[in-house]
Amino acid sequence: LPPGYIDHLKATYKHDPIEAARLIGGEWIDRPSGESLFREIYNPEIHVRPLDSNGDPDRKQWLMPAKGHPMIIGLDPGSMNNAFTFEQWVPVDGHMKWLAFDELVTIRKRIAYEDFIPMVARRVKFWRETCGTDEKSMPMVWVSDNSAFNQFRAAQGSFDVLEIEKIWEACRGKYGLEPIKIKPAPKFNDSVAIRVQTLQKYLAADEFVVSSRCSKIQSMLMQLEAQKQKPGTAFDPKLSMAPKRSEHLHVFDALTYPMLLASINPTGLVPNRG
Repeated sequence: LPPGYIDHLKATYKHDPIEAARLIGGEWIDRPSGESLFREIYNPEIHVRPLDSNGDPDRKQWLMPAKGHPMIIGLDPGSMNNAFTFEQWVPVDGHMKWLAFDELVTIRKRIAYEDFIPMVARRVKFWRETCGTDEKSMPMVWVSDNSAFNQFRAAQGSFDVLEIEKIWEACRGKYGLEPIKIKPAPKFNDSVAIRVQTLQKYLAADEFVVSSRCSKIQSMLMQLEAQKQKPGTAFDPKLSMAPKRSEHLHVFDALTYPMLLASINPTGLVPNRG
């Protein structure tokens, strides 16, 4: 390659992360064919940290969680797709922001909860040890859609939430972690649209930051599309706020369940004690 070729590509596609990932990173990422829900608001230069000397996401560094604030785990569990996001609601640059500092996401892979939940436990242990915290200075708050409380899995003979809590209880001692009690995010008419609007609001107000290592969350912000309008009919505003089913939907759900709970019940993210 001629000298400076890669640097030239980075400069040329600085504001087009999809094309940059294709040409520089060798990743084949689909470009949204419809109306993206967040792409016009999401700006990696503003919403991703840390950045390298060129102003690009620094994939070698982490965005660190803050000691003295809960570790909020949003989860969207399933038989084939699992998305767990690690978040905080903390003061950054003088005002409160949502900070997404980690993720555990599997798409189109059948992974038993018995294998997946210990991965979450190890991640919690890693962050507490890295930050020099414990359950008192960085307690956990788990939040899931309330359908996980009534989705019966015949294979396990239990509901998702009960199964996850049971497996956590069986493995937590190995990692020196406390019990959990998963909280339900409310689900009602237009609750999905409200979650879309809520994340859009946080992005527009610069009240959301994502770690450079959270590639799934960043891809969701670039590529999650709205459902298409029906040809030959009047514009339907509800479709414009309804996410299209895709692999990005699970990440969106996990990320925004805590946001919805906090917006409706500000005390909902207070950790359970005792």
